Amino acid sequence: MPGAKFSMHDIFGSTAYLRGAEVVLGLRRLSDGYSRLHVFKDRDGDLPVGDSWGLLFDREQGFRRDPNDGKPRDTAESKVRDLLEAQPGLSTDHLAKATDYSERTVRQALKKLDAEFTTGPHGAKVWRLPEAQESA
Repeated sequence: MPGAKFSMHDIFGSTAYLRGAEVVLGLRRLSDGYSRLHVFKDRDGDLPVGDSWGLLFDREQGFRRDPNDGKPRDTAESKVRDLLEAQPGLSTDHLAKATDYSERTVRQALKKLDAEFTTGPHGAKVWRLPEAQESA
């Protein structure tokens, strides 16, 4: 189930199976070619218990660590802010195409940014950031 907590009890159901185990790992398939490896138990303490790692999978190479796992990801808000700082007066449609987000996601980002709209050429609604954000 998406968003549900994954624990070693989901795999085994009882701690009786796990009492003598040195290491307990769980592999959760999230989509084709992508899984998460969860570290549930490590008696020696060498592994980061409670952590999980993103894994990529293909038939040629097998499993390998996702090089982007743990790196900060750009948000719709940051992408829209960057575009409007570089070129104020862009339309919702232009922002959606430039960011590859839906218009709904772009509108939500604009709302979070307190962006202001005005009427541009040909009566189109265009957006700009408030003065305080543009100079920041």
